[in-house]
Amino acid sequence: MSTSVLISNWLWAAILYVSYNIVLAISVLGPLGVQAKNKSALRNGAILGGIGLGGSAIAIYFAMERNFEIVKDMEIPMIYLAGSLSYILQIIYALVLIGEIYTTAVGSLYGFSARITDVNSNKAKFYIIGATLLALAASQLGFSNMVKYLYPIMGYGGVVLLVCLVISRFKPVKSTDGMEK
Repeated sequence: MSTSVLISNWLWAAILYVSYNIVLAISVLGPLGVQAKNKSALRNGAILGGIGLGGSAIAIYFAMERNFEIVKDMEIPMIYLAGSLSYILQIIYALVLIGEIYTTAVGSLYGFSARITDVNSNKAKFYIIGATLLALAASQLGFSNMVKYLYPIMGYGGVVLLVCLVISRFKPVKSTDGMEK
């Protein structure tokens, strides 16, 4: 299995993976968080979502680690592992995975579009169509190449974004009259 030249070790790979996922979450959850009325629901959802995602990641790790020699060269090893339990489970897992990819793409497209233009404007259609065509072209590179190259690039972008967010958190805010707060 070849590794990406964009990732130098496992720790940096983990940082880039977290960063990549935060970038996706920001594009979708940012606009939603502004509109949320109940802060405790946001907090509880984040906690439960984190526990669920973490538990799922641990289960996937143990399943992959236990069958590493069998699945090490597969593009999507979890579909194979689901199929080793049941053909029906394999089909269900594949459909869920396609649904996850689709909802991630749609959510990211919405978040991207909402950041660069008013999604209710006439020109938004051109941005959305253009971004969709670029995403479609990128998808032709293949899943393993996207994981190998595109995900780390998005992760690096996320690291830059997170550093900027941390810096802005501690930077004094200027009020409308020019005075620092």
